Amino acid sequence: MNKSILMGRVCKDIELEDKKGFAYCAFTLAVDRRFVKAGEEKTADFIRIEAWRKTAEFVSKWFSKGNKILVVGSMRTRHWTGDNGKEVYATSVVIDEAYFTESKKEQHGDAYEPTETGVKILDKMAEFSNDQDESDLPF
Repeated sequence: MNKSILMGRVCKDIELEDKKGFAYCAFTLAVDRRFVKAGEEKTADFIRIEAWRKTAEFVSKWFSKGNKILVVGSMRTRHWTGDNGKEVYATSVVIDEAYFTESKKEQHGDAYEPTETGVKILDKMAEFSNDQDESDLPF
């Protein structure tokens, strides 16, 4: 199964493009790492996100730099031969769904008031996390 669920902040404003007659956008999502070693600062992974058609239109209209977003999609990899003759690999997450995870007030610096959809998704995600220790993972 290939399913990715990510929540993070949009790194820069999203621009809608036309690719072969379809709405398309690509942006980078900063996703905080869940575990932090003692004495270290929190770190984030910067993941390339792609959206097509209605999802691209929705994301480009309602999200901009700094907004928190939850996305659901699948991981894709591509490879090609670069100009120097070496193989180049790229990984991105192509999303099918995108959700608000904070209210307009929070986006603009006021008190946090999560949306109903955001609360349901975060509650569902919490069921799976339960602060499990990484050492229990089989890989």
